[in-house]
Amino acid sequence: MTKIRKIVENSLYFLSSNLITFTLGFISAIILARTLKPTNLGIFHQVQWFTGLISTFLSLGFLTCLIKYTAMFRAKGEQRNIMSMIRFVVYTELFITGVSTIFLILFATPIADMFFSPQESRLFIIGFLAITPGMLTAIFSAVLEGSQLFKYQGLHALTITPAALLVKILLMLNGFGVESLLWSNLFFSLFNLLFYFFAAKREHLMDGWQGKTTMLTKVKKEILKYNRSVFSIAIVDQIVWSRSENFFLGRFCHASQVAYYNLSQNLILKLTGIIPNLMWKILLPVASEQEGDGQFENRKKTYYHSIRYSAFILFPLITICLICAYEIIFILYGQDYSQAEGCFQILCIGALITSLTQPGAAMIYACNKQQFIFYYGSCLAVLNILMDFILIPRYGALGASICFTTVTVLGAIGGFIFIYKNLKLKVPWVSLLKITFACNCMALVVFLLIRQDTSLFNIFSSFKQWVQHTLSFNPEFILGARTIRLLFSVTAGCIVYLLISLSLFSLSRDDIKIIRALEKYLPKSTVEFLLKWKQK
Repeated sequence: MTKIRKIVENSLYFLSSNLITFTLGFISAIILARTLKPTNLGIFHQVQWFTGLISTFLSLGFLTCLIKYTAMFRAKGEQRNIMSMIRFVVYTELFITGVSTIFLILFATPIADMFFSPQESRLFIIGFLAITPGMLTAIFSAVLEGSQLFKYQGLHALTITPAALLVKILLMLNGFGVESLLWSNLFFSLFNLLFYFFAAKREHLMDGWQGKTTMLTKVKKEILKYNRSVFSIAIVDQIVWSRSENFFLGRFCHASQVAYYNLSQNLILKLTGIIPNLMWKILLPVASEQEGDGQFENRKKTYYHSIRYSAFILFPLITICLICAYEIIFILYGQDYSQAEGCFQILCIGALITSLTQPGAAMIYACNKQQFIFYYGSCLAVLNILMDFILIPRYGALGASICFTTVTVLGAIGGFIFIYKNLKLKVPWVSLLKITFACNCMALVVFLLIRQDTSLFNIFSSFKQWVQHTLSFNPEFILGARTIRLLFSVTAGCIVYLLISLSLFSLSRDDIKIIRALEKYLPKSTVEFLLKWKQK
């Protein structure tokens, strides 16, 4: 029970911090898109993507390694190895990223010219300067995640994240351009580094840093061997899962096509990415502990229930995004981005399947079976590059979305087969079928309502006129007929989904344990209702 409560508390810390980040980030993304317009937004995303790509290569796979082995060492009480591992990774990355940053700055002009023109070289330079502080931040954050100390993410979401997003919003509203956003990112990357450094220090994860204690040679070899496999996977991962299409879009298409593709990607990730990210961050250290302690039955249960809960939340969300794609894009970003509708719908189809991959990925890494990801991912990477060459020059952002969706769906299917056959983990097929049925019923309701004439939902016309006259602010974005129609359709669909789900599902013993772990976070009446509801 204590273990379940710990997982629940960590999940709540993570969700609360990410919900705050999601809300503020969503607002800033809307203002960013509406202010910059497609061309400048495409340039901004390309700079962000390229520096992120370089950071992934320079990380050498250490971040995943830190999460896994911090969890394992803590389970065994080997604090010395944790500190020695952090020290080794920090010194290694300081040297690698420092040298690489100098090299990248020297070649910033040809890099910028490869995608756009030499005039954007200054933007790339600013992005390169943020690589080293960003990498160090990721190191200390990974150690805290491996220690399952997610409360610091919540604190970060309440302090630095709102400040960073508020600065971006103010910069955009006052007419500053892409360069100001990149300077803002650099400035706050330094604050993030200080925050996570002192958090790790406060939790005594760096005690003995100045000493001469080192890891045992056997342990160090094991970590480096694991790290090599993770790094090779990270390279493949950048091609299959991490928007490698941006390279071809930047080379062969106008910057606006980069904007349409990235806007669609960011939108689906913002709306549906919290739960998959939660599954990865919570399950990797938990599964690593279970692997280290030999708790194989608990590992099976952890995977089984993580799939159930992920699907219960994500399937209806993605279904709504698929049906209401045009309305969502039009309301949030405006007519300038209407061409992103097709990209968004295609990515929704892929997200519906790939949304359940993170629990499996966490289990594979925790069990040291990640070589499968490398071999299978290498085949998908070759396929992805071939598709990119064929489709992107001709179809632009739409072709990029087709490539990404096709390859990631194939990756998800292969991962499910591997987990089922090799790790002997059970997939909750019956629960997935019930959730799918409930989603289809919800989809029918949303589909019928979202196509009703907007005149039926123009219920705040007088109030809108008063607000515009009094405050000189057009509230169409919030109170417009399109927005009201969308909210009404989604609300009605969600009610149908919940009612059907309540009639189809019953609580298992593990569900009851999880609900009891939530007692101090939920109203007593809610807990009592759930516990009385169709217990097995």
